Amino acid sequence: MTNRLQAINVELKEITQVAQQQKVALGNIQRQRMQASELDDKVTLELNHAKNEIEQLRADLGNNIKRLHVNARCPTLPNATSATGEPDAAGARLNDSAERDYLSLRERIKMTNIMVEGLQNYIRHQCLK
Repeated sequence: MTNRLQAINVELKEITQVAQQQKVALGNIQRQRMQASELDDKVTLELNHAKNEIEQLRADLGNNIKRLHVNARCPTLPNATSATGEPDAAGARLNDSAERDYLSLRERIKMTNIMVEGLQNYIRHQCLK
């Protein structure tokens, strides 16, 4: 009977040790999930902020509150018919299609940068531990 009791005690110690290891592993998994969730929330917030910023810029451009500045020269018109001495053409401006393309590219660049930074943070904090 004492041999049986000793065997049960050894088995109990082994089971207790495995349970403690699993408890530690579960705690690590829960901590990693929380960190990943916090990182995801942060990146999602940054992405939403960037989208709102681009939408505000798009609205400001549409309402002529802001303008895109283009490094361009307007060709002078030969045989200008105006004798008032004022310029014959308005300043250089992107056409509507080019303006939309510019805003789209700017939005994509901003979103890509935020996503890459988020992935790099995930790798640093979750994968390299």
